[in-house]
Amino acid sequence: GEGEAERHSATSVLARREMLERFRERAAWLEQEGQACEDPKSRARTLVVASELWAMVGDTARAREVAERAAAEGLSGACGVEAFR
Repeated sequence: GEGEAERHSATSVLARREMLERFRERAAWLEQEGQACEDPKSRARTLVVASELWAMVGDTARAREVAERAAAEGLSGACGVEAFR
């Protein structure tokens, strides 16, 4: 019935929220890992991935800032940096 549909919908929403939080955690972790990389190319690649994750969770300001840091590392030709939204 309707109650079951509502429960299913609420479960879906909670599951999505949980995934969103997991992706936020991963983005933050990757950003930290990228900053800790000593090799500039490795740092830039890791920051590009972190940037994409920030964009996926809707934090476009942080995604752009991280992408700009990646580009500053000299990897402006990397997938995702020049084509960044």
